[in-house]
Amino acid sequence: MKHRRFAPDEILCRLGDPPTAAFVIIEGEVEVTGGARGNGENRLGRGEIVGTACLILGQPMAVTARAVVETTVAVISRDEFLGQANKTRATLEPVFRQLFHSLHDVTGIVSKGVPRAVIVAERAVHNIRILPSSRELQDQMDEAGYQVPELPFRVGRLVLEGENAPQAAIELTLDDVRPYNLSRQHFAIEGSETGPVVRDIWSHLGTVVNGVRIGRAENRQAAPLRVGDNQVVAGKSGSPFIFRVLVEKG
Repeated sequence: MKHRRFAPDEILCRLGDPPTAAFVIIEGEVEVTGGARGNGENRLGRGEIVGTACLILGQPMAVTARAVVETTVAVISRDEFLGQANKTRATLEPVFRQLFHSLHDVTGIVSKGVPRAVIVAERAVHNIRILPSSRELQDQMDEAGYQVPELPFRVGRLVLEGENAPQAAIELTLDDVRPYNLSRQHFAIEGSETGPVVRDIWSHLGTVVNGVRIGRAENRQAAPLRVGDNQVVAGKSGSPFIFRVLVEKG
């Protein structure tokens, strides 16, 4: 099992990453966003694990994880985990403990008759509307745009035949032509303690929020939305995927 140190704001993994490894936090703090566990902001500390499902089920990463402070983790590859499954009890115990706690929580919610949607979504505290702001988008979207009823609200490209569908649901799916500007899962509008943000979901070309570029090639994955009018551009410079995002206090 290898140890790895991450600097503050460095990304451990991104939503949709291949199921190659999980991370046990030895010291430091990690923020996870996206997916059921990471709606808004959720911080993990010493002894907690990011990526359990990728070890057990071979599923892609369900969250994006970012080091909040300087953080050291033990990296458990899936091959190593499966190969040592019958030998290393110390490795398995915290993984299964977290897994069964998660199952217990989900079972409790479902048994009470609460819809499963509450596990993966939250009502938007602000009134948020996403509208087209380019001629190309106006051909695909209603001119009045769409009200965002709950967060996260994800935007991505239509999946073509032979492509793998994103793990997470895409609330707004749009068509694109090669060379693509829009990734299958491109960006999400999410909640946070300070208000709504736009988070790039490991897209190929990144996202620009009010002139600030975010994404895999940048030092930041998210940017805040201000109350009022916002511009979000998905893709490279000159991309036709230009959105207006209107935010009003609820």
